Amino acid sequence: MGFILIIRALFLLFILPSLIFGIYATGLYYLAQKVETASHRIILLFCVALAFLLINPVYHTFIMIRPWDLIPDLTIMAMAVLIPFSLMEAYILTRRKEIPVFVCAVLTFLYLFISGFAALSGNYLPSFLDSLQLSDYTFIVLSSLIRFIKELVVGGVISGIILIISRLKSHPCPGR
Repeated sequence: MGFILIIRALFLLFILPSLIFGIYATGLYYLAQKVETASHRIILLFCVALAFLLINPVYHTFIMIRPWDLIPDLTIMAMAVLIPFSLMEAYILTRRKEIPVFVCAVLTFLYLFISGFAALSGNYLPSFLDSLQLSDYTFIVLSSLIRFIKELVVGGVISGIILIISRLKSHPCPGR
């Protein structure tokens, strides 16, 4: 009985938010697919991420009490998943690109969410940033930028793993 309770708690704490984020990122992927060329799509995703990175500190000066107050942060994280995936999208050998986007978004969110719990704080800042005399806005923008770069690297690694799996699946080793 206790084991089932632990499984339910882990599902509600980690898996369910990851699945919801995967659905959100896949929806943004559908919207980004309206842009026809891949280069314009990547530029659009960078511009959206940059806009949310600059708006986010102003938005977070207010008290966050509603669930939709997390949308700027989730959008930045979704852009960090979609940018590397868009770079590798042409090389992923599958007809439906939505499934790898969903898997990449879920795994990226799950990794960052669990690593955030493991650190017991959301502080991704290098120690030198703490020692600088920055205004509050600049400090928050730089910390958001550092977090975005971390999310971008994690999203790129997971997209690369999905790319390798799709290539191996379509072109198995000759010894088999």
